[in-house]
Amino acid sequence: MAYIKERGAYWRAEVRRKGYKPTYRTFNTQKQAQQWARRIEAEMDSGLYADRAEAERSTLREALER
Repeated sequence: MAYIKERGAYWRAEVRRKGYKPTYRTFNTQKQAQQWARRIEAEMDSGLYADRAEAERSTLREALER
């Protein structure tokens, strides 16, 4: 189930499912947060979900150095 909360000027979406690490992301609007949460939940339901947290944090420089 996804949890959407307003945090100051931003919206935070949190998806927790059994068998998966909790996934969080911050958005500018509530609608963006809801759309992202629905997409992640659908990927988890269909078995296509892959954790992208590390990939989103790495920079091009780090990738080239590896």
